[in-house]
Amino acid sequence: MIEGEMKNKGATPADIQATTETTGKNENDRHLTRNMIVAIVAVTAVIVCQYTFTSWVPTLLVQRGIEVDSSLGFSTVMMLGAPVGAFIGTTLVDKVGRKPTIISAFVLAAVLGIAYAYQTSSIGVMVIGFTLTACFYVLMAVVVAVYTSELFSTTYRFRGAGIANGISKLVTIGMPYAVARMLTTVGSTTIFFTIAGMAIVAATVVMIWGPETNQRVI
Repeated sequence: MIEGEMKNKGATPADIQATTETTGKNENDRHLTRNMIVAIVAVTAVIVCQYTFTSWVPTLLVQRGIEVDSSLGFSTVMMLGAPVGAFIGTTLVDKVGRKPTIISAFVLAAVLGIAYAYQTSSIGVMVIGFTLTACFYVLMAVVVAVYTSELFSTTYRFRGAGIANGISKLVTIGMPYAVARMLTTVGSTTIFFTIAGMAIVAATVVMIWGPETNQRVI
């Protein structure tokens, strides 16, 4: 690839490297605030939704009348979606692109979250729960591991990714209290609608303001 660029432009490898690094830096730095907002929203939505669902699913199942022993078994089956989702994410992130993968996974997570809230059969709970977990880990693999860092130039990458992840962790700290409050006041269905709402907001933010970073110099 470098050799092809050298041949077409008559430049040395040092010239091409300097040019691409400067271009990538300027592009990311020009939109630093926008990219920071995209990173914070996307990472927070992924971490909060994933934590809320995977950590509270046994309690949520018990709330819906499923016995403790059965709920733990269901949780185990659903968590098998984690490695499946991570594998799918790593497969799609380069072939399909960052933005299409992220937006599709967020929208599917929102749809499945609402569908899960109305499941009454054991098979439905496990199948949709497994698929929903897979969606969350597609997002973990793509948003947290890849996309967030690519939103920032080398100068700001550590700080940008650190701020986005730090804010998401701060929000996550308050989630147990929020979930417990919702369980006692409005019921478990509202929790799944909250997850769906956060996923839709994040999908919209990435779709409108998020840059596609696949095969782009950063």
